[in-house]
Amino acid sequence: MNKKLIFSVLSFIYVVILVLGSSIIKPNSVLPSDGLDYFAHILGFMVLAILLSYTFRFYGLKNKLLISASSSFALSLIVELLRIPGRGFSGVDFLLDILGVIIGLVLVWSFSKR
Repeated sequence: MNKKLIFSVLSFIYVVILVLGSSIIKPNSVLPSDGLDYFAHILGFMVLAILLSYTFRFYGLKNKLLISASSSFALSLIVELLRIPGRGFSGVDFLLDILGVIIGLVLVWSFSKR
C-alpha cells in the first residue's frame, strides 16, 4: 500500500478520534485530574503533530513543520470550543495541547536532522 495513503488515513482517523473523544467524554469520567488528564492532552497532540508532519512530508510540502503546527493549533482550538454542554473552554487544556504540539514537532525536527 502507498505510504501517502496510509498516513493520510491514519491522520484522518486520529483526528476523528481526538475530536470525538474530546467532545463527548465528560470531565474526570475517564481520567482523574491528578495529572493524567494533563498528560493525555500533551500526548494526544504530540502524536497528532508527529503524524501530521509525516503525512505532509509524503505530499511533498516544503514547510511541513509549520503546516503541522498550524493545523494542530487550529484543531486544538476547535476541540476546546466544541466541548459538551457543561464543559466549557479550558485555557489550561489548550496550553497543554500546544505544549504537546511543540514537543512533537521538536522530536520530528531533531530526528530529521540525523
